[in-house]
Amino acid sequence: MWAPSLRFPYYIRFLIDDRPGIVAEITGALARRAQYSRHRQKPGYPQHALPFVVTVEPCKSSALKRALEAIRGRDYLLEEPLDLQMLE
Repeated sequence: MWAPSLRFPYYIRFLIDDRPGIVAEITGALARRAQYSRHRQKPGYPQHALPFVVTVEPCKSSALKRALEAIRGRDYLLEEPLDLQMLE
C-alpha cells in the first residue's frame, strides 16, 4: 500500500545546454522544495549537451514533483529530467 508520507532519496539526471548560473538555478529550486544533497558534472561532454546529476536527500515525492515543476520548461533543458527513487 502506497503511503504519501513516505520519504525516499532520489537520483535526478538533467541534460542541459550549460551556461553560467544554470547549476545554481537547478540546485536552488531543489533546495527550496526538497533537501538537495550533491551534484556531479561528468567531464568530457560538450557544454551544449552536458549531463548533470543531482541526488536529493529523502523527501516526499510531492516535494520532488514541485521542485521539478519549477525547473521544467526552462530553455536550457534538452530533455525531461530523469528522476529515479533510490532504494536504501
